[in-house]
Amino acid sequence: MKKRLLIWAVLCQAGIAAFAQGTEPTVTPEYADEEGPFPYEFVNTMWVAGDIGRLMTENITYNDDNTITLQANEAGIGDDGIPIYTNNACLGNSTARAQWDDITTANYYTTIDQNWFIIVGTDLSVAKGDSYIWWFNGANAGTSVPQDYSVVLGDGRVLLAWDVSNTGLTTYLQDEINYQNGWTCFGLTPTSADGVSIISDICFYTWDDAIAKYPELANAGDTPDTTTPYEFVNTMWVPGDTGRLPEDTDTYN
Repeated sequence: MKKRLLIWAVLCQAGIAAFAQGTEPTVTPEYADEEGPFPYEFVNTMWVAGDIGRLMTENITYNDDNTITLQANEAGIGDDGIPIYTNNACLGNSTARAQWDDITTANYYTTIDQNWFIIVGTDLSVAKGDSYIWWFNGANAGTSVPQDYSVVLGDGRVLLAWDVSNTGLTTYLQDEINYQNGWTCFGLTPTSADGVSIISDICFYTWDDAIAKYPELANAGDTPDTTTPYEFVNTMWVPGDTGRLPEDTDTYN
């Protein structure tokens, strides 16, 4: 069967805001593709260090059970003297390609209804601000996009879920078939003392498929609304300018 070697090239991305932390790698291994394109599925070796300042290549291990063991770089030392690893479990996809104008030959694709990007791993923070997507399929808006949902699964692993359609990073998404040939890069925060996490899933799901595989996600959006609809209460309103309305001249009846 004829094989085609797909090779990385460095792409110059202009006009990116300085605080967008994910960066494209300068060197990526070659890999062979037999036919393709294929429906995307998680293969651990497809995900590499997204930023070696956050996660060194030598601190990534690809396990036989299709998981990734990683050890993030320290981001600093907390007040309690314990190292912190904020956003430093940084991975990016190794399948991104240089042939941006030939998306029909991209290796992997997703469908438009697979709009949930889900990551599952051990010892990950569930706090907003501790998990960000910076690049998605080649799109970068200078933003850090936090997860929509964080769920602790029954076995203790943490699930992080993004609704891709709400990320603002949909530049290279098509109407029906979306070829995953652009750079995707994200950063997670390990909670273990040594910065180690084991990633067991990085995949795209429909909502129904996601909750079929991870039933705990079904209740993630059911948090009761604790806000109170506005109604007029006189004491909520005070003088806006005491030079115009002195405080001792208003009366609450």
